Amino acid sequence: AFHEAPQFAVASDHTVPLTWTSSLDLSNTKLSTSNLFGAAPNPANYATSTLTSFVARGNAGFVGAIPMDSLMNMPHLQLLDLSHCGFTSIRAQAAAAGSLPVVSRVDISHNSIGGSTSTLCRLSRARELAADNSEFSGLLADCIGTAATPNLVSLNLAHNMLDGIADGAL
Repeated sequence: AFHEAPQFAVASDHTVPLTWTSSLDLSNTKLSTSNLFGAAPNPANYATSTLTSFVARGNAGFVGAIPMDSLMNMPHLQLLDLSHCGFTSIRAQAAAAGSLPVVSRVDISHNSIGGSTSTLCRLSRARELAADNSEFSGLLADCIGTAATPNLVSLNLAHNMLDGIADGAL
C-alpha cells in the first residue's frame, strides 16, 4: 500500500531539505545526487527502522559530521554510501560489541573528513570500509585490523595523506 507523501518546501535553488525524511519508510533508499543540503538527518529517528540500504552518494550539500554513531546502530543496515558528499568529520561512538549485525559495506570516500584514522576504529560493524580520497593524515591508527575492528576484511584508504602504519595496526 502507498502512504501519503509528506509535505515539504523546496528551496529557491531547487534543493530539498532533510527534515521531511523522518516520516518516510526508507527501508531501501537511494538519494544519490538529489541536491540534499544541510546536516544529515538524525538517524536516531530510525532506531527500530527496517532500513537496510541507504545511498546518498553525491550530495555535496551535506555539511558537518556524518552521524555515524546513530547510523551504525540501525539494526538492519547492510549498505551505507555517503561518498562524494561535503562531510568534514565523523561523529562516532563504538557500538556495544556483538549487539548488532555486521554492516556489509560503508563508503565515506571523497569527503573532506581529514585528521586521524582513529575515528574509523569506532566503525566496528563494518565489513568493507571505503574511505579513500577523504584527506586523512598521519599514521594508520593502531586499532585498524585488530580486535577493535573484528569484522573488517576490506579497507580502502588510497589517496589520503598517510605517513605510514602505527605499530600494532593490521
